[in-house]
Amino acid sequence: MKRLSIISIVAAIMLAAIPSFGALSENRFYQEATWDEQARGMIYLLLHLSSINAVNGMNLTQDQAAQLRLMALEVEAVAEKIPVLKAKYRPDLAEVRDTYLEVRKYIISGKKVPDELEKKVVRARGIESSVIRHSLRESKWARSSCLRCHTEPKIPDIRSNKKIMEAINKTSCPTFTGREKETFFAHMSSVFGKRGMLKLKTLSPKVDRLLTDSQKEILRTFTCCLTPPKDLSDPIRAGQATSGEKEIEILRAVRKIPTAYWHYARSRALKKLELLLVFKYPGITEEKIKTICDGVGEIYDKTRTLSDLDFEMDKGTLAAEIKSMGGSKKELGKHQQDYMNALFLLIPGTADVYDNIIKRMNSNEILNQ
Repeated sequence: MKRLSIISIVAAIMLAAIPSFGALSENRFYQEATWDEQARGMIYLLLHLSSINAVNGMNLTQDQAAQLRLMALEVEAVAEKIPVLKAKYRPDLAEVRDTYLEVRKYIISGKKVPDELEKKVVRARGIESSVIRHSLRESKWARSSCLRCHTEPKIPDIRSNKKIMEAINKTSCPTFTGREKETFFAHMSSVFGKRGMLKLKTLSPKVDRLLTDSQKEILRTFTCCLTPPKDLSDPIRAGQATSGEKEIEILRAVRKIPTAYWHYARSRALKKLELLLVFKYPGITEEKIKTICDGVGEIYDKTRTLSDLDFEMDKGTLAAEIKSMGGSKKELGKHQQDYMNALFLLIPGTADVYDNIIKRMNSNEILNQ
């Protein structure tokens, strides 16, 4: 039998002593969550699902999972309490929450998310973005909660295509340009609190020493995602820059559209891009949407004028231009990246994720004996 380290044994013994994720949020199905609690719940679920996807794609060893689990508990002990997820939410956000929690059941067990559920996630993200877009307001950052920048929408339920489109076409969305750092820390503070964020800073060097270079590279290119990115844990792709294959595939399709249909197809493609931008960045301004869509449209037009040879030579550059317009992830300094790595791996509630990984590893070990 393969020997287990002391850390792994201690972690296994502690599993039964830690409450499950469901117990971490108060059982308040019959009580109504405040708007602030609901807003925090949405931020938390996005980060938590992203964390599960990151952890699952890291190819962690049992010792690494055990050590990260203990660090996650250190953060959780001083962080803000996990938002209430079982109370009564407004109807539209209740659907979003329930969809995300359904996704969690699959990904925390390392199972593939069914295609039908993937479609539900797209719908849920659209609803969530619409609610967020209606809630944004000008703020002087006078408060310490989500109410600084979000007020509950007057529309009680936004779940119709018409109302979602109204939110996407909303022209009074305030701009937070130049305040991205403040916005980031406001969102993180709502989940971790000041003490939790300080604990992350303390633990980030320890996390950095624990991870391999290929694992750090996976996290360097990782961004928030509700369902697992394809090939995240593929060791061949780890350490490589994103290739732009999806963008190149789109450009190839653009070149094949007959001239008679191009105007219609171009308009439809850019409208879809507009929707995707709002889904991904609910606070994006109309000016930014127009700048991105105009830029992508110009690249589409240029692509159609190239010869086959020129296209093959320039396709990588064109794809990179599209990715940069859509807001590709910025390169961070060493200490900043270490902090972000710790953030994704030590979010409150992540101990359950490591518990499941250790259990799966132990089950596989027994089967292989």
